[in-house]
Amino acid sequence: MVNNFFEEFFNSLVNAYTEEFLIKEEKQIEKVEKVQEKREEEKRPLIIRKFPIETPIKIEKIAAKELKPIKPIKEIPKEIPPPGAKERFLTSLKEFKPELMPSIEIKPKIEQKIEKQGFNFGKINEVVYNTNTDQVQITNDEKIVVAYKDGKIEQKEIVMSRDEIMGLLKRISERVKIPLEKTFSCYFEDFFIQAEINEKVKVKIKKLV
Repeated sequence: MVNNFFEEFFNSLVNAYTEEFLIKEEKQIEKVEKVQEKREEEKRPLIIRKFPIETPIKIEKIAAKELKPIKPIKEIPKEIPPPGAKERFLTSLKEFKPELMPSIEIKPKIEQKIEKQGFNFGKINEVVYNTNTDQVQITNDEKIVVAYKDGKIEQKEIVMSRDEIMGLLKRISERVKIPLEKTFSCYFEDFFIQAEINEKVKVKIKKLV
């Protein structure tokens, strides 16, 4: 048994060595063949191809054929004015009188500055907070009347219904904590407010500042 083991081990070593040796020889042979191929290529003579030289084109002859003669530009004859035309034109300028345009009066626009708005008065908010406003009179289903600080009185195209006026008065009474009765008056922010509640509801808002 021992002899067989040593024989197999020895044979395996010999086979491995022979395979490595063969692989190395093949690589060396390939290297030698490549070197020989390079040397043979270097020894080969260079082949130089000769191309036929084209004859130069005569540019002067071609240019002479293509160019065309330039036609002379015709001069446009100037119109000569008839005698006395200049004098007549100058006299017409002297006689010309421009019509005066009718003068238009430009009325300066009245600047309506609006104060900082606190309480919301609804439809009449901008009118109440206008700096030029002195007081506002409201009657239900009628146009409001505005009295300005300069003494002018104007009727605005603003109409408030009974419900709208009563809603405004209720909000003011809640803020000042005064019950709303047939005759109502209070100081509210920068205003003095008076109201009469009957068939017609009438309110006057007077600006204190």
